[in-house]
Amino acid sequence: MQTGKYLKIFVEEGRDLVSRLERDLVRLERAPTDTEAAESALRAAHTLKGSSRMVGLPGVSKAAHGIESIIQHCVDEGKREACEGIQLLLDVIDRMRAVFDAIEGGETTDLPSIGFELEAKSAEGQPGKDEEEGAAATAEPEGEEKAAKAPRFRLEDEGTSRQRDLRADGIRVRTDRLDKLFDQIESALVADRKMLGALRALREFYPGFSSSHLLGNLVEQFHQQSAMLGEIRQSMLSLRMVPLADLFEGYPRMTRDLAAELEKNILLLIDGEDTEVDRNLVDDIRGSLTHLVRNAIDHGIEKPGEREAKGKSPAGTLSIRAYHKPGAVVIEVEDDGRGLDVGELRETAIRKGFLLPSEAMATSDEDIFFLLCRSGFTTRDTADEVSGRGVGLDVVKNTLEKLQGSMTIASEKNSFTRFRLFLPQSMASMRALVVEAGGYRVAIPTLFVEKCVVASAQRLVSRGGLLPYMDERLHVVSLDAILGLSAKTPESDTEVLVMRYRGKRMALAVNRMIAEQEILIKDAGEHLRDSAVGILGVTVLEGGVVAPILDIRYMHERWAGLEFSCRMKVPKLRRALNILVVDDAITSRHVVSSILQDMGHMVTQAQDGAEGWKIAERETFDLVVTDLEMPEVDGIELVRRIRRTERTSEMPVIMMSVRSTESVVAKAYGAGVNAFISKEKFDGNLLRKTLRNLFPDA
Repeated sequence: MQTGKYLKIFVEEGRDLVSRLERDLVRLERAPTDTEAAESALRAAHTLKGSSRMVGLPGVSKAAHGIESIIQHCVDEGKREACEGIQLLLDVIDRMRAVFDAIEGGETTDLPSIGFELEAKSAEGQPGKDEEEGAAATAEPEGEEKAAKAPRFRLEDEGTSRQRDLRADGIRVRTDRLDKLFDQIESALVADRKMLGALRALREFYPGFSSSHLLGNLVEQFHQQSAMLGEIRQSMLSLRMVPLADLFEGYPRMTRDLAAELEKNILLLIDGEDTEVDRNLVDDIRGSLTHLVRNAIDHGIEKPGEREAKGKSPAGTLSIRAYHKPGAVVIEVEDDGRGLDVGELRETAIRKGFLLPSEAMATSDEDIFFLLCRSGFTTRDTADEVSGRGVGLDVVKNTLEKLQGSMTIASEKNSFTRFRLFLPQSMASMRALVVEAGGYRVAIPTLFVEKCVVASAQRLVSRGGLLPYMDERLHVVSLDAILGLSAKTPESDTEVLVMRYRGKRMALAVNRMIAEQEILIKDAGEHLRDSAVGILGVTVLEGGVVAPILDIRYMHERWAGLEFSCRMKVPKLRRALNILVVDDAITSRHVVSSILQDMGHMVTQAQDGAEGWKIAERETFDLVVTDLEMPEVDGIELVRRIRRTERTSEMPVIMMSVRSTESVVAKAYGAGVNAFISKEKFDGNLLRKTLRNLFPDA
């Protein structure tokens, strides 16, 4: 049989098998009684043994058999000492990978000597057992006898077996073929939407269109076709998705080796391996995630002695967790190590010139943490081979931004550090909120939308365009203004999107929210990509309407300027005054009070000067409007009492009277009034003008 043409197929299968073996061996080394890991490893070794023999690689086959024997010995003994040979097995796996690389490079090679090393090692634990019989017995255990032989124990590692079973039923498809097919379906879907839009336009302009049986059937057929294309598109999207198990599978071995090198004891917990993501994202994010894991092992988790001195368990915990949220995949890397010292980071920022002292004190902890993502920022003075000199977090941030994702950093000194990565689930589509601004439709990625709120115009106006949210007061920015359209002053309830990017919240006012939906991402072209607005791409909505997709990263970078230049217009608020109106004439008192109340001021009435003074003594007012002629205490006496009393001496007073001779007016000003109005010439405008001369902001 010609085996050469099957080598490529074998190498693809072999890489999957040795990755599975490596992961299971690391689990067995920590817990020799983990039967699930042992059985999975035995299956992988057995398959590798048979497949390599069929393609003419007896050295690989013999090595796989030796691996089987050592694993079985480890399980039979159920003791950590019995698993000392696992380091040898991991070394063999590395050499197998080198063989696979050589075969892919066109060489013909094998493992000529490793098999004998493994046979010798396995013979120590299983003397006198026939090689082939032993292999068969260990690879294919049956029934209750096997179940009783090895105790059951399971590490905290969810989803592994199920995912491997699913992978076993899969086939390999070239990514470029999937991408080409997906582009063709997208084009068909866009064309279909445009045709539906044209048919709807015909229905509006030609009344007889709807009654036409033939054309009515045509519309129905297009609806059905659109639905079918949508289903095919969703199926194609699912073909592009791969489980994150493929991304996570190398971390158990890496954690084990680095922990040993650094003399640390680290337990790795992985959750969410079934979480699926666009296969194009896996390779893009692999380097960034690996950097975070290495950083946690090197910088984060302490050595056992240091941990015990802090009252911690000698073994540190490193957790990698993945899960879905609407429109996104979230990957968390968290360690329970020394955490970030925000005080030390502030000092470093000042010392290295990243921030002025005043800026450093005013900057939030999370923004201080993000300085670690600035090239050249590090608190270490020396480099090491594990995680370098701190450079790399800037690459992580840039990679996420390139993928239209984001990251948050949370930490507490001597407690934990958590990096949370937010990634789009697919590079071809996204969940978006379609909104209207200035008569146009715009798509906003839901990944960054924290909440949609309806703010009353009255409250926005009364608060000067500020939206109270959580423990913040957010300046509301108009999307109309960002797009260069005419921004209107709110007259009714306003729909506002509260967005969050890298820990910063932004409030964006839109004309109305239309729908949340899955959209296809198309290239915007250079003229839109380079626009001053910040366009991520475009999408075609139902009816063939082309809508731009906003780049939230762009908005975040320029938000301080947008808050100034594109802030929602609100009418200037006038100050509401607390006014005391004193007049013995009922009609006059009520007319003046009514005008002042219509202006938005608060009014207290007094029926004569004596009552007015009693009220003024116990309450605080911004202004007194008083008549001149009143029984007991007239206006002149009231003004004099006001001026003689320290608490009220600076309070403005407007006097009114039917008498307005020169001597009367002079007497009023002599007593200390600020303005005089003749009742004979009285009207509302005169009162309003007089008041605003005294209080320009009222």
